[in-house]
Amino acid sequence: TNEHPQIAAVLLTQLPAEKAAQVLEVLPNEKRMDLIGRIVELEEVPMQQVEIVSEELARALEAAGGIASLETRNEFDSIRFTAGVLNEITSELREPILEAIEERETGEEEDFDLDDESDDEDDEEGDDDEGVSIAQQIRDAMFTFEDLARLTVREVQLLMREVDKDTILIALKTANDELRDHLLSGVSSRAAKQIVEELPLLPPTKLSEVEKAQRDAVEVVIRLSEACLLYTSDAADDLLCV
Repeated sequence: TNEHPQIAAVLLTQLPAEKAAQVLEVLPNEKRMDLIGRIVELEEVPMQQVEIVSEELARALEAAGGIASLETRNEFDSIRFTAGVLNEITSELREPILEAIEERETGEEEDFDLDDESDDEDDEEGDDDEGVSIAQQIRDAMFTFEDLARLTVREVQLLMREVDKDTILIALKTANDELRDHLLSGVSSRAAKQIVEELPLLPPTKLSEVEKAQRDAVEVVIRLSEACLLYTSDAADDLLCV
């Protein structure tokens, strides 16, 4: 495309994740990384930039069912959109993209810290998710704790051997019954009974701590999948080995 990079990035947000992934896959690496970086930084879609796109291109996309309505795309969740695109993109491109996002964010944070030391005290009581990198947020959005319900019993058994009991207890505090039972199928009946009995006895726990325990469990799945110790037949989840 000869469109300005920012306009091209905005235009990509108007495509379904599968179509956006197909476009990114055929672009040169430098342009692909630049567009992903721009998309991740979007907090809302400036629709005036979409209107700048040539009428011919917009008409072609609309005819193909690619462009979403203005009403549905004004507010933009860049993390969820990027995660959806990376779920569709080939595995050999996915990790380099995530690493590039992480490097870009690290570089920006270093520049920001030079001028922001005076604000440290005000930020100490900020949001609990503030310390989670953008790349990690995207990883979390690609494979969530609820997605563990898609693991086979054998895979759950492997997961439960790798995650300590305290982490599982905290992570299960907000899990629905179906997911809880599925995860407990990966331990002995005695261990499962003990966990069920201990769950209601847990002290009040911050939601941020529950989410941290759930992320820890998901990270174990990702680590095991990268070592090809977990397998899944879900096409939407080829972050895991296939």
